[in-house]
Amino acid sequence: MVKNSWPTGVTSWSDTVKFAQLLFGRDVQCENYSHRLPYNSDESFLLFAKGACKEPPPFSCIRQLIVEQLEEIKDYEIGRGNSQNPEKSQQDERSLEQEGVLL
Repeated sequence: MVKNSWPTGVTSWSDTVKFAQLLFGRDVQCENYSHRLPYNSDESFLLFAKGACKEPPPFSCIRQLIVEQLEEIKDYEIGRGNSQNPEKSQQDERSLEQEGVLL
């Protein structure tokens, strides 16, 4: 069963932190506020990004994060046995939906 998430692919606390770092920079302090949700869940995350609104502006470190994320995707694809095209992260969502990766 494929997990649905927003943003697509953010399905763990680690993913949530990486997404916050993508938006606010790698040095943003991320605090787990999941205990403030109205219910206990391993599938929902509430993050407080302390200092997220300070200068420099959001997206200033995006270049550093992209290389790291693409390497993770490449390693994941190689782990799935996709040794011919592990850089397939450039696929659009429609082709991923056809493969059953996204719903």
